[in-house]
Amino acid sequence: MLLALSLPSLASPSLANNNPGALLIENAAGLDEWVGLDPDTPLVKHDGRWMYKFTHIIWGYRALLITLINYWALYDINTVEGIIERWTGPGDNIEEYKEFVAQRLGYGQLDMTSMSILLRIARAITHFENGKDLGTEWLHRATYLIGERSGKTRVDRE
Repeated sequence: MLLALSLPSLASPSLANNNPGALLIENAAGLDEWVGLDPDTPLVKHDGRWMYKFTHIIWGYRALLITLINYWALYDINTVEGIIERWTGPGDNIEEYKEFVAQRLGYGQLDMTSMSILLRIARAITHFENGKDLGTEWLHRATYLIGERSGKTRVDRE
């Protein structure tokens, strides 16, 4: 059965590359290869930085969620401030970004072991990166693929 979910319009470079969080090579928490990377063009240059390109938006969401988990597991980052400072690159408006995400999650320590919190962080990041709320349909489906290693999972069927 084909999924009846709709993809957001491809208005931003990150969405055009199925990378809703605009995950760049330098903020990927030490990971060089992702499941679901476009085999022909895994990286694209945007604003002078290298952005990952995925074959489907679900793989971009998966990479975003794993990166957030790794921020906590590898670097003990568990605040909006810490996440956004690591996530953003040179030239980004870090203070505006932190305020945007904090308005949706609050300040202080976050329970990074809670999938609900991770989903809220990811949703806020994708909203900021793309200038609009993308909803949660594909984000929630990506949680089921966090452990996927082959990239062979069919994402167009239930």
